[in-house]
Formats: sequence, structure tokens, C-alpha cells
Amino acid sequence: MAGDARFAWGQGPDQVVEAVGTFDVGRPETFDIPIGSKQRSEVRGQPALIIPLGDEGVGEVAMIWQSGDCPYTVWLAPGRTLDEAIRYAAGF
Repeated sequence: MAGDARFAWGQGPDQVVEAVGTFDVGRPETFDIPIGSKQRSEVRGQPALIIPLGDEGVGEVAMIWQSGDCPYTVWLAPGRTLDEAIRYAAGF
């Protein structure tokens, strides 16, 4: 896919933004997240990283993964905890 596309749905604390075709917060290999960390998750059957941006429960949380050749970044609205984001990723 050339370029990226962004989609948003929900409002306020339920808003979700998805960028298709880009790792907007960094490529997965640039994060030093150990194997076995709960930040290593799955989205749609693909390995994913769950990355808090700012203080947990206050800042946004990003999810990044790749399906085939297409990278994805999803941001959850501020206020989610890491555990809430991990549960959200499992059902995304």
C-alpha cells in the first residue's frame, strides 16, 4: 500500500484511530520489550506490541502489528490502562 490511510470511530474516551500502512510510533523491532512481556500481544492473529504513550491510565495507548506487508497502528483514547488495552487488542 502506498502512503497511509487513517480511520477514526467513537467519541471521547471510546475513540479509536487506526493508521493503515504505517508504524506511526516506531517499528516493532525498535522497542526493547522483552519476550514474555504482557506488552507482547496478538491482534487479528498477528504478533503485536501494546505501547503506553505517557503515563498509564492517563496517556494514549498504541497497538502496532503487521499483516502481510501492511503495517498498522491503532491508538486508544487517553485514560486506558495497559491491561485494558491488552484486552481490547485481543478482541480487535
